[in-house]
Amino acid sequence: MKKVVLYEQLIKALLAELASGLYREGQRFISKRKICKRWKISDPTALSALRWLVERGLIEARPRSGYYVSGQSQKDALLHLPRMRTLPLAQQPGWESRRIVLRRALGRPLSQRTIAVIAPGPAESPARLRDLAKAPLLRSFTRVDGVFEAARHHGAALEFFVDNGRPKRRQEIARQILDLKPSGVIAFRRLVSYVPLQPMLDALVKADVPVVTVFDDCEGHNVHSINLNNVAIGYDVARRLLRLGHRRLAVILPETTGCYFSDRALGCAQAFREAKVPAPNLLTLRLPLTTSSRPMLRRMLTDREKRPTAFFLTTVTFLPQLWQALKERRLAVPRDVSIVATAGARRIPESPRAVDTVLINFPQIGELAFRTLMAVLDGKVVDRSTFVRVRYNASGTVAKAPIERADGPGGRSSATCANPIG
Repeated sequence: MKKVVLYEQLIKALLAELASGLYREGQRFISKRKICKRWKISDPTALSALRWLVERGLIEARPRSGYYVSGQSQKDALLHLPRMRTLPLAQQPGWESRRIVLRRALGRPLSQRTIAVIAPGPAESPARLRDLAKAPLLRSFTRVDGVFEAARHHGAALEFFVDNGRPKRRQEIARQILDLKPSGVIAFRRLVSYVPLQPMLDALVKADVPVVTVFDDCEGHNVHSINLNNVAIGYDVARRLLRLGHRRLAVILPETTGCYFSDRALGCAQAFREAKVPAPNLLTLRLPLTTSSRPMLRRMLTDREKRPTAFFLTTVTFLPQLWQALKERRLAVPRDVSIVATAGARRIPESPRAVDTVLINFPQIGELAFRTLMAVLDGKVVDRSTFVRVRYNASGTVAKAPIERADGPGGRSSATCANPIG
């Protein structure tokens, strides 16, 4: 029994490696010998875990060459991770951890540490904020708020840099941070106007500065990341709706590049494939955040036989427009339509009633990023990627799917709720 538990723990640890984004398609994965050394396990246990990954298509074995990462390994690993109930197997300290401990012994103590924080902000803001008392923008940015509290508790100094997403600004930030020589860096990625952090982090990683990214994977770099398992979020929401009989789901996401919001749609698609629901029943709609999307939502709700029975809003920003479109079509929630949205606890806009939400605790994410960086600086072994837990908050906007029935001589269908709520 103990060997089985160890085997499952190793699988979860290897899944976390794949989910971190450190490995790209076609890249060589960790060898069996390195796995045995890194996690202090036997050859048969390592081989069994690798075979498990091969059987599920996450990696492929090449004779006399080793194991290589498959195309969709990161997305598949994100789906498998929540299903592994055991804790990941702890790694053994390597040269990287010992090097950081040595550098700490020669450098500043904890009370004198300076942490550089890169946070998204508007284009007109300065690259560096020296007077934080006059920077209400950052204090109101809930993801950074947790960093403030954690730094005050640990007695560390913070230096803030504002990323507006422009290449020239990012080059300036990297140059100023290298001149500052901080103990480490916490970098928050821009979510809506997606711009990868990698170009800005290249110089910092090459200079051997410890980096923790937030809402961004490792991007092939030797950094640590704090992230949301967006694939699993979408998968779990879709599974919940499928269990209630919903077979027509609309996933609403913003018109942005990158995978932060689209991964939630991918999770929904995986759940629908597993349930063998026809692909046309899952509608993915990209809407602009800057202009009104109500006309498009209204058109979607026109055809009674084809309209969705449930909406999943990958960002709660679209909620007011959806409420208005439902009101104009005289559709009731949850009798006619169910709604689930993802939101931060402090970011739910005003609406006629509370909605079922996947709640993301943004201040906790900032605090976790700071604690992770402190652990790295202390030379502790830290997982490459840490995925933040989210909480489903039921508020009565999700019910069983309405049942279609024939009504009148023309056979025109109408809908009633199998189990009305509220």
